This record gives sequence, C-alpha cells and structure tokens, in this order.
Amino acid sequence: MSTPAFIASALGHVRTPVYRNAYALMVSNGLTSGLGLIYWSVAARAYPTEVMGASSAAISMMLFLSGAAQLNLRPALMRLLPESGDRAMWLVRRAYLLAIVVSSLTALLVFGGGALTGAPWSAIAELSSPAGVLLMVVGTLCWSIFNLQDGVLTGLRRTGWVPVENGIYAATKIVLLVACVVLLPATGIVVSWIVPSIVIVGVVSVVLLRRWLPAYMSLHGDRRPVVDRRTLMTFVAADSVGALFALGATTLLPVLVVGAVGPTTGAYFAITWTIITALMLAPVNMAASLTVESIHTQAVLGPQLRRLAGHLYRMLIPLVVGVIVLAEWVLHIFGEAYSENATVALRIGALGLLPFAANTLFLATARIRARSRSILMVQAATALLTLALSGALLGPMGITGVTLAWLIAQTLVAAVVIPTQLLPLVRGREARPGQSAE
Repeated sequence: MSTPAFIASALGHVRTPVYRNAYALMVSNGLTSGLGLIYWSVAARAYPTEVMGASSAAISMMLFLSGAAQLNLRPALMRLLPESGDRAMWLVRRAYLLAIVVSSLTALLVFGGGALTGAPWSAIAELSSPAGVLLMVVGTLCWSIFNLQDGVLTGLRRTGWVPVENGIYAATKIVLLVACVVLLPATGIVVSWIVPSIVIVGVVSVVLLRRWLPAYMSLHGDRRPVVDRRTLMTFVAADSVGALFALGATTLLPVLVVGAVGPTTGAYFAITWTIITALMLAPVNMAASLTVESIHTQAVLGPQLRRLAGHLYRMLIPLVVGVIVLAEWVLHIFGEAYSENATVALRIGALGLLPFAANTLFLATARIRARSRSILMVQAATALLTLALSGALLGPMGITGVTLAWLIAQTLVAAVVIPTQLLPLVRGREARPGQSAE
C-alpha cells in the first residue's frame, strides 16, 4: 500500500465513529495515566510511605462510595442517552440528583463513622476531624458527578471533550500536589485529589446543561427506546447491583491491604494497583464506544464486536508484554523500595488485563442487549472470586497474592463467557441491539 493510500485508510479508520470515540476515550486514558504516573511518583518521593498508604486507602474508599452512590448510572447513561430523545435533559438531571443525594449520605455515614471508630486512613488524624470528614463527603459527591459527566459526554457522542476534561484535571492535580507538600504535609495527597474535581464539575455541568444537552435534544428529539420500559428498568437495577460487586473487586482492594498488613505495604500495592487500573481503562473505553455506537446505529452486533475485539487485542498484547518487561524500571520511578516490593505483583496484574478485556467486552454486549442477569452474574462471580482469593493469598504471598487473585478470577470468568457468549456473537448468531434472550 502506498503512503497516500495508507494515510487515507488510516484517516478513514479514525473517522469511523466506533473507533473515533474509542480513541478519544483512550487518549483521555493515556493522558490521565501518564500524568497519573507523574502525580504518584511525586507523591511517593515527597510524602512518607505511611501517608501514601493511608491517603490511598482514603481515596480508594472515596472512589468506592462514589461508584456505589452512582448506582452504576455512568454506563447506564451511555446505554440510555443515545435513544432518550427529548427526555435527555430529564434523564441527566435525575441521575445527577440521585448521585448527589446518595453520595452525600453514604460518605457522611462511612467517613463520619470511620472518624469515630477508627479506619485504615485514620493514621492521618486530620481526616478524622470534622473538616476532614466534610472534605471526604464533598470529594465523594464531586467524584460521582465527575464520572457521570464522562458517561453523559460519551452518550452524547462528545467524547472529544473527555480527554480535555480529564487532562486538565490530572495536570491541575499535580500542580496542587506540589503546592501542598509544605502547606499540607499530611493531607496534601487527598486535598490535591479532591479540589480540582470541584472546579471541573462546576464548569462542565454548566456547559453540559445549557448547551450540549439542548443541542442534542434539538437534533434527536424524535428518538425513542428500542426496548420496553420494564426491561430497561430491570437492566439498570441489575447493572447497578453488579457494579457494586465490580467496585468491591477494584477500589476496595487497597483498603483491604492497608487494613491487613499496614500502610507501608499498602503504599506499594497502591502504586501497583494504580498502574493496573489505568491500563484497565483501554478495554473499558473500547467497550463503552461499542455500546454507544451500537445503540446509535442499531447495527448488527457480531461484526462490530469482531472488529473491535481484534483491534483491542492487537493493542493490548504488546502493552501487556511491555509492562512485564519494564515493570521493575517503571516502579523504580516511584522509588527503589517500590521496585523491590511490587515488581512481581505488577507483572502478574498485567497478565490479568487479557481476560479482563474479554469480560469487559462481554459486559458491553450484555448492556446493549439489556441482558440483566448475565451482567449481574459475571460481575458478582468476578468480585467474589477476587476478594475471597485475595483474603486467602494476601497472608502467604503479600501483595503478589492480591494481583494473582485478580488474574485467577478474571481468567476463570473469561473461560466461561468467551466460548458461551462472545464466540457465538462473533460467528453471527445474534440479532440487532435491544433484542434479548432473557
């Protein structure tokens, strides 16, 4: 293929909506992950490991509560907005209101209770004060809206703004972290994580509610859901419950480690898990694009899944190999102690990305088809296996046992969903989005 032909082919590929949206989300992922590495490397060198471990536990709990309080509305919005028509504003406002109320109440209960009874993050005394509890409540609330906004932008096909929003947040977070080293030596990590989200949420919410949503309703006001209301409500409810299991298998792991073996080892795991969860966003973003475009276009699902899965694994396999080879060097960025204590854990966790990608693609197809029981069963099985195996392996193997538990859990679930669910779709045994076998 000649150079001009290659360029034309590449441009045509990127202009295809399902790939364009996925790449926009992946650029956001790459930008925030790269800046995240800088953020945590600065934090690891500027703050004691005890502060790192306790701060990571507080942030992990905040992220868990935020995810739980959202009731998994982010993927639900990506699924529902493309066919919401003139009810898009109503849908987004209700999602925001619900997330705000539930986030505030759950965060107040957990962080307020933790201040009274003791919690893994109580090693930082300031986080147990009334001001510290208020900070964590506001942070949980803002993080809930921050994540919902990404789902709304994706559902409206404005994914080009997602890397802009997340890039500004990640860069601002680093600047504030550096400023807090002297001013807030104990709480600087937590403060730098929360304060920029407050500003970003305010700005994006105004633009979204005043410009982008009205423009979308004007253009697509005649659209109506393909599946019936009862099926959609069942799907959203089951997806929300399943998301609680998924959150438990990700955001609660740092809390488990700090609580079981202390903040120093927790700091080593926090960096390892941060890298792994950042890499997890590649298949998550591909799956999100598959969901949105399949609903928008009402295309047959099998061919889209086949093309997207092949493209995802062509990118993911070299990435996993690179992490395995460079793990020790990457962790050395954060300090010698991190490379000495977390290299094997990171390598094992990187392998888990391969089955995780298959499971994530399956969840996307299940959301497109509103297959609620399948979503709940897969997420519950993965989470319960991860947490149970982590509890069993953490003692004898340390943090390596936790990433091994995640690898085993993802592999076992993928061994079921690939031959029974994904392969039949790829081979063309599926109708259009909205048609469910349940």
